[in-house]
Amino acid sequence: MFMDHISTLSAELSLFAAFHGERVRTYLDPSAVTFTLQLIVGVVVAAGAAVGIIISKLKKKAKDKLGIDLEKKKEVEDDIVVYNDDQNGENNN
Repeated sequence: MFMDHISTLSAELSLFAAFHGERVRTYLDPSAVTFTLQLIVGVVVAAGAAVGIIISKLKKKAKDKLGIDLEKKKEVEDDIVVYNDDQNGENNN
C-alpha cells in the first residue's frame, strides 16, 4: 500500500514535469520518504508539546497573579484501610 502511494506520487511528479516542458526522471526512495515523514511528524509533535508547556506556564502565572487557588476549595477525605483478619489467623480458601 505504501509503495502504491510512492509510485503514484512519482507518476504525478513525472506528469507535472512533462507538462512544464522539462525532462525529469524521478524516483522516490522509500527510505527517503520515510525519513521525511518522520521528520515532519517529529516537528509537529515537538511543536505541540512546546505549545502545551507554554499554555500550562501561562495558566499558572495567571492563577498566581489573580490569586486563584483551586486547592483551597477542595475537600480532602482520610484514607480508609480495612484489614480482614481471620479469627484463628488461618487463611481459609
